[in-house]
Amino acid sequence: MVQTLTATILVTLALVSPLCVAEEKGSGDLQWDFPEPEQYAAHLQGLCRPEANSALFIAAMRDRGLTKAQALERLPKGMPDRLRLTHVVAENLDDLFTYPKVHSLTYYVFRSQSCIREKAEGKPIVSFSSIAADALRCQELIGVAARQKLAECVRGSMK
Repeated sequence: MVQTLTATILVTLALVSPLCVAEEKGSGDLQWDFPEPEQYAAHLQGLCRPEANSALFIAAMRDRGLTKAQALERLPKGMPDRLRLTHVVAENLDDLFTYPKVHSLTYYVFRSQSCIREKAEGKPIVSFSSIAADALRCQELIGVAARQKLAECVRGSMK
């Protein structure tokens, strides 16, 4: 038992230890580098993907004519309340049925940017209701075909 635990600890340390980074670089000094911006962005996108994808799933159900109660029945159960994702899914459900005119892409941009702001920048959570009028205005003026401009507009309303 002790040997198994010791082996597990050593393997874990080998995977996450800065010593591995120093050895790979062939340096005697311990050194850690920031990830490349593209790597960091990809990590954040991966971390935020479940939040944004849940928004697309709920929007698809709404757009197919399901009621909020019917959509709720189709969502996974059993996620611990302590996880932010659990709360985000509930927020997505509420927001998308409260604002039926918001396009799935507009809301997806909001949810993605909200997650990135929270996790990468440490900024407080933004509720959709606080920017809904601005996001809908962006959607109306820019349209969903101009995705990058729409994303910039929605992101700008989250300040």
